Amino acid sequence: MPHPRRRFAVLIPATIAFLLAGCAAPSPTQETSPPSAPTPVLETKAPSAPTTVTHVFDGDCDAAFPSMLVTETWGEDARLSNASVALAGVAAVEERGGLVCNWNSTDLTGSANLVVLPTSSVPAEELGDPYCYGACRFSTVTAGLWLSGVVMTPDGDEDSARAAIRALTDSFASTAPAQPAVTPPASGSWVPVSDCDELFATADMLAVLDQPSGDGFTGNGPAEVAPGLYTATRAVGTSSCMWHGDEGGFAFAMTAVPGAAWVEPDLRAEGTVEETTVTGAESAFFLSGPGGTSGELEIFANGNWMRIQPNVRDSSDARALAVRVAEALIPAMPAA
Repeated sequence: MPHPRRRFAVLIPATIAFLLAGCAAPSPTQETSPPSAPTPVLETKAPSAPTTVTHVFDGDCDAAFPSMLVTETWGEDARLSNASVALAGVAAVEERGGLVCNWNSTDLTGSANLVVLPTSSVPAEELGDPYCYGACRFSTVTAGLWLSGVVMTPDGDEDSARAAIRALTDSFASTAPAQPAVTPPASGSWVPVSDCDELFATADMLAVLDQPSGDGFTGNGPAEVAPGLYTATRAVGTSSCMWHGDEGGFAFAMTAVPGAAWVEPDLRAEGTVEETTVTGAESAFFLSGPGGTSGELEIFANGNWMRIQPNVRDSSDARALAVRVAEALIPAMPAA
């Protein structure tokens, strides 16, 4: 059964409005009274502006690639699975107006990861004949939309994968021209982190974690996914860093996606939310891991999304560590 994609509202970070109260002039018929104390300045957050994130095919995978078509190319049932924006790569694609669609065969021996992106927001790459290595990776452009993917058929045969790709691209060519132009949301203020070790030094992470020494390094990216997902991740400026202390081992992982504060409503639906105060952020909450272990802190600051995943068994300790790390990293993040 097709699963239409959910729509999300972009959350624009609240701006600060200062309301200054004026002093009334004294009446000319009355004796002037001593000046009153100045009215305190009230700091309020303006309401967020609900700007819509538009997607190709209106975010509906079955409209772009009917499940029956995938089933026919495989010779057995194909199941469409939801691509959650809780994954930074999926969020990057959707932030650029794109669509991520994943199928699996019923016995999980076949799979297809397909990404559609408007070429107006992401330049198409790796065009040409499919590259096969058991699975087949492909990339093509039709009517201003870039379709890329990785396909593995249940029989594991490369010729079958190539035939499935031809069927998918032929179908896509007939539906793509009807798609309207999409407008991706405005980017956030952060830019990609060029050196994780330098970022952590700027944030004085040794003092934050109370460790005598440690190192920062780039985190792992997604594997075996469509070329479009990699390109969108770079285009958005997603950063992934990890910290390893010489005493205490791995401490945490950090992911930052510029301009992706709009994912907040969807992330709140991922599990039990514990509202958390983080200095420098407009909003933050902690999601506990299975069995109350570890978990992750989701932070939304200046229109950007940051995730801190601490390597701590107890969820309360994990939350406290994640807050300390986030409060040190937010002002240290490189910005445009």
